[in-house]
Amino acid sequence: MNIPELKALLNISDTKIAEDILLSSNKLTIDKSTLVLSEGENVRQIPLVVSGVIKVYTTYEDRDLLLYYIEKGQSCIMSVNAILNNENSKVNAVCETDVTALLLPAKSLKQLYSNYPDFHSLILSWYNSRYLELLHTIQHLIFDKLDIRVLEHLKTKQKVLQQEVLKITHQQIAQELGTVREVISRVLKKLENQGEIKLTKNGIIILHR
Repeated sequence: MNIPELKALLNISDTKIAEDILLSSNKLTIDKSTLVLSEGENVRQIPLVVSGVIKVYTTYEDRDLLLYYIEKGQSCIMSVNAILNNENSKVNAVCETDVTALLLPAKSLKQLYSNYPDFHSLILSWYNSRYLELLHTIQHLIFDKLDIRVLEHLKTKQKVLQQEVLKITHQQIAQELGTVREVISRVLKKLENQGEIKLTKNGIIILHR
């Protein structure tokens, strides 16, 4: 990756920031389903995603709850926060697809954050974006019925993964929404009867996007 490509990827204008990131980071391709971060782990680096999708989630009493996806041009704000505050990770992260990313070490992140106002602004924009997403998630949890949550989750996942037929199991949906497979199976059948989705042996088709 060269400087103009990195500036376009991160939507930044400062050439010096791009130079420093390229000098201090390593480009790596990570296989789908690889766990790249665990709760309680020391955060040594952050990913700047070049391609692919990373899923960030938390676990409570053996149940998972999806927090957000990291897509092209994004990073994990929870990892950034952990590094800047010298804390261990409070989340898990797993590759939802094959991922190519620039891995920026913690030390370099702190230096960029301290030395460049534009990089500081970039971090703040990540915070704002994730805050709005988490607020949306909380609103769904509190106010929406499960069938609405499931349908919105499927639409988001399809948009992120860009799959016409969403290849996901009932158990995976249950894990990501913090519930159990039997409940999800009933909800999916209800959504199919309502004409919102079609269940096939290959996956789930969303009929109204």
